[in-house]
Amino acid sequence: MTSSTAGTPAGNGKPSSSPARTMVGGIGVVPLGANSRKLKMRREAMTVPADYSIQECVDFLRSMRDSDIHDQTVSDSESSVPVKAGIWSEPLANLYVLESSSGSLLGYVHIEDLLLAKDRSRAMVTMLRPCQLLLQEVDSLESAARKMRSSNVTIAPVVDDENRIIGVLTADDLVQEMELEASEEFYRFGGVSSGLDQDTGSEAYLDVPVLTFVKKRTMWLCGLLLLQSLSSVVLRNYQPLIEANVILAIFLTTVSGTGGNAGNQSSALIIRGLATGEITRDMGKSVLLREVLVGFLMSAVLGLVAFMRVFFTSGMTLQALGSALTISFALMITVVFSTFFGSAMPLLFERIGVDPAWAGSVCSVCVDIAGALILCQTAAAMLR
Repeated sequence: MTSSTAGTPAGNGKPSSSPARTMVGGIGVVPLGANSRKLKMRREAMTVPADYSIQECVDFLRSMRDSDIHDQTVSDSESSVPVKAGIWSEPLANLYVLESSSGSLLGYVHIEDLLLAKDRSRAMVTMLRPCQLLLQEVDSLESAARKMRSSNVTIAPVVDDENRIIGVLTADDLVQEMELEASEEFYRFGGVSSGLDQDTGSEAYLDVPVLTFVKKRTMWLCGLLLLQSLSSVVLRNYQPLIEANVILAIFLTTVSGTGGNAGNQSSALIIRGLATGEITRDMGKSVLLREVLVGFLMSAVLGLVAFMRVFFTSGMTLQALGSALTISFALMITVVFSTFFGSAMPLLFERIGVDPAWAGSVCSVCVDIAGALILCQTAAAMLR
């Protein structure tokens, strides 16, 4: 691991009057650019070797402050969020204590401990506090958020596989990244590839050019249009049946729309559960069974409502009874199918490595096609 340091000449490991860079396990600052592959850290981490005395650390902090070498602003190009570089961009709270030879993280010392210490000759290792939480370099944003919330910490060091610190993640950093991630999730759920303008780096709606939105939204809509056209194939194959029973065409959108709403509810619940960690891959079977059960119960209520709606508004004749039974049965089957499909798609996408948020739009189109097919098949079986 490469760390930037100040005021430590080679050889003696003690602070000097001019800033410099030293090796692993020495006193200094973990550079801002040392981000993990998944976590973007916007704070530098101050490190000290375990055998340093309190006075040496205080002298080093003063030299760092006086040198003012970190007073600059940089930009994180990947997330396009302004980053204030420098250990003094935020109030300094912790000094992370490293094992002198290997550079592995031993713990931390709170800045208050330095100020209140009476014996300034004490070694830093004697004041060591254990880290309540260590985040791993490979942790995802969601995993880091869950760990910090369960540990009730607002700042946590991030270490590599050799327990060497590569930075610190704060709650503020996490909020900024989660806001960006949440925006992307909403865009994908709505079938938009991204709301971020790659040229300007802006995600504000009015700052993104119209042509950029057209490009990002049209391609996805074209794919959904081609998929949606399968509904016309289904209706064309059942054209004689629909012509003989016009009421099927009238309530076709009711069946498909209700199924789509039920499917979207299931998708939203599963996507949220996957994002928060409440649902994991191993829970797939129990989640599907639960959603199917919910679908059955909902379909009974919705089927009864649909029956009364069709029967009482169609003359309450024998023919109206047959049509009402057909439409209510078709709606019940569609609701059960849509709850299963709406919960299965996010789980499938998660398993194959695709963002589950993309399942929303796919689910809506597929349920529309299935609703038309189920209604026509049910009518063919009950009205002939």
